[in-house]
Amino acid sequence: MPYSQIIAIMAAVMLISGAPLTKSSLAPPLSLLSYWVIKTILWAIACRIVLVRARARALLALSANQLPVGLLEFLALIPLAIDMYFLGARYPFVAIFGHAWGGFLSEIFGLGLYLFYMAIVWVEAAKVVSEKKDAWQEAVSESRYRFRLIVPILVPYIALTFISQAGSLTGIRALQAFQESDWGILFMLAVTIIFFLVFMPVLVVKMWNCAPFEDPVITTDIAALLDRLGTRFRAIVMWMPGRFSACTAAVLGVLARFRYLLLTPCIVSILALKELEAVIAHEVAHVRHRHLLWYMTFVITFSMILYRLADNLVNWFMSRPFALELLLLTEKWPQSFLALLAVAPLALIMVLYFRFVIGYFMRNFERQADMEVFKVHGHPWHLIVALKKVAAASGIEESRPNWHHFSIAQRIAFLKEAASVPELLRRQERKILLSKAAFLICAVLLFSLPSFMPTESWRDQAQVNLVETYFDQLMRHGQDRPQWFMFMGQFFYERKIYDRAEAAYKKVLEMDPDNADAMNNLAWLYLKAEDVRFRRPKDALLLAIQAASLKKSPYILDTLAEAYFANGYVEKAVAAEEEAVRMALKNRQYYLDQLKRYRQALDGMKGTGGP
Repeated sequence: MPYSQIIAIMAAVMLISGAPLTKSSLAPPLSLLSYWVIKTILWAIACRIVLVRARARALLALSANQLPVGLLEFLALIPLAIDMYFLGARYPFVAIFGHAWGGFLSEIFGLGLYLFYMAIVWVEAAKVVSEKKDAWQEAVSESRYRFRLIVPILVPYIALTFISQAGSLTGIRALQAFQESDWGILFMLAVTIIFFLVFMPVLVVKMWNCAPFEDPVITTDIAALLDRLGTRFRAIVMWMPGRFSACTAAVLGVLARFRYLLLTPCIVSILALKELEAVIAHEVAHVRHRHLLWYMTFVITFSMILYRLADNLVNWFMSRPFALELLLLTEKWPQSFLALLAVAPLALIMVLYFRFVIGYFMRNFERQADMEVFKVHGHPWHLIVALKKVAAASGIEESRPNWHHFSIAQRIAFLKEAASVPELLRRQERKILLSKAAFLICAVLLFSLPSFMPTESWRDQAQVNLVETYFDQLMRHGQDRPQWFMFMGQFFYERKIYDRAEAAYKKVLEMDPDNADAMNNLAWLYLKAEDVRFRRPKDALLLAIQAASLKKSPYILDTLAEAYFANGYVEKAVAAEEEAVRMALKNRQYYLDQLKRYRQALDGMKGTGGP
């Protein structure tokens, strides 16, 4: 299975979906096309240089699998990121088809670009290995084979993406609201699981050009073995590999009705019957131990935890004091670059999760599958011989490391030691059981973590930091947009950031000296600020009188009444509030309560002989 390609494609999807839909460059289209051509040529040259040097260092390499193809497939994310974030590859689709369809089509286009950059790697790798004159034809053939390997990954992604965006694409608001709800998310999760359990195996068999296995002798022996192990398959099929593929076998599918056993012609031709039985026993062990279900669990768990934690972690980061400094530092950076900086850590976390967490389980699951040979044959020697033959036929060094398999040398060493010390088998089973338990406990804790976090305070502080950054930008650049400063003044006042609220209202009055609302809000701040340093009742009264002269409205008259009251003019406060009550169509009870307060104060003054 192309595990590394799956991870690379998932990282590509994250980069593409996080790329801005706006115009990323002011360069004309022809210039952008020229940049793309030059960058693509440089990418092809770089691939050629890396592969030729790798070939020179490994003179014994007999296939493209020996070259750093997987590494270059990951590095192909670099030209993809340039296209998405700096050349604005998504913008033309949005400009032509609109936001919804443009976003969807640009994602497919981005995947096409990534496949193109991977195809350059495949072609160059095949050309480096081939010594024939028709190397180009063989390179194209190898690329087609590799493309067929990953098509079953791409087709479900495109189909499921379309289904998940059906509401916005069709413009049906009820459907869009449902898809954005928690129930909609659960529905898409269920659809995805059903697709991979039921339809994915059939799709893979067709896309990989698998054919029925027709050797009657081997088929009869395999059927007897499967009966003995109590495992059913829908069919045993021959997997037609490309020129450079290794000898291998695989299990495809979780449910018995949609499960296939895949064998390559290479592995059938080089292995004796008992050796083939050992390999099939290994594959059957994956079914018996439900490894495929666990892989689905790992992926779904990662998605759920990321969904649960991502916003909270972003809010935590944005709520820190250093985040504000960072925002101010990067305010002049291109927005496309900032978008890339926001997406790249998530893609990196995903790659690390697959590489180290899922990779750990994959290696140990493979070892657990190797142990099945002890139940079938009572010893590991047929499997050991099979592993050596596969390594020789595939041109793989037995000691070469692999992130999702132990090396063949390590597998053989474990099998030999387990033959001498059977206790190792029980230890490996306990190790896997404890690892599963530890994973589930950690997953539950991480999923529950937001319930114990001060997420609301983080969110509020993050909003403050963002608004403060934008406020500083507006103040420095002197943009003539008083309505923005009014909003910011209200925002800061509600959060008791009085110095910035005062500055915002004063900026409004600087741009619009007759803005009654700005005068009113600033007067209210001077009257009601909890910080006594901002209590200025005389200034508040002057502002309130001026505001009331410009605009007669209940809330402005209420501020005027409060200003009179704060300065000791209680009778004037009563008169101003009475006028506010007469004009009020909404919130009359508030104004009546205010009037009652002033009248009680006035009556108290009269009762004590006050003025």
